Amino acid sequence: MNGKPLTGNRIRETVDGNPTPNNTIYTKLEEEEEEKENEIENIHETKHISEIKPDQNNNSNPDQEILVFQNYTGIDLKGDGRKSTYQKWRTEWGFSQEMIMKAAELTCQLAKIPNLQYIDKILDGWMAAEIRTIEAADLAIKRFKDLKHERKGLGVNKKPSKNESLYSEFKLYVPPEEIDALKRKEV
Repeated sequence: MNGKPLTGNRIRETVDGNPTPNNTIYTKLEEEEEEKENEIENIHETKHISEIKPDQNNNSNPDQEILVFQNYTGIDLKGDGRKSTYQKWRTEWGFSQEMIMKAAELTCQLAKIPNLQYIDKILDGWMAAEIRTIEAADLAIKRFKDLKHERKGLGVNKKPSKNESLYSEFKLYVPPEEIDALKRKEV
């Protein structure tokens, strides 16, 4: 064994355990890396909501809209139930394609696993608040984020530290007659 690793009949293709440029391992790694780079270049680039030009007159082809939505969000709408959810947003609720895309963008930012139910909840909230424009949606999102930061600063969602009691924010109520009785005992 003379201290050299056993490689069988092949010649050792590494230097200090790393592939060298003139061996098959290194060449294969380079080829795989190039393939990955080519795949990344060929992937459809996601557009920002402002780059999408929806039909403002609701005259666009519903199948075309659904295809744009699928490409933008990565959420599959091939089932009839899923398509009907999208159509509900457009026809029953009256949201523009641009507003639906804004809700989808927000969903992708906030949800761990973006799905139709999350988008539906956002649009339902906007419908209840009568938010129908991108500007109004942006304002509502900003207000929500500001409120979230404000609550975080106040410690509303914060767990108490070891030195704080779970009840430190509560005041103790003592009836006035007991306070008078305590005062009389001190004198």
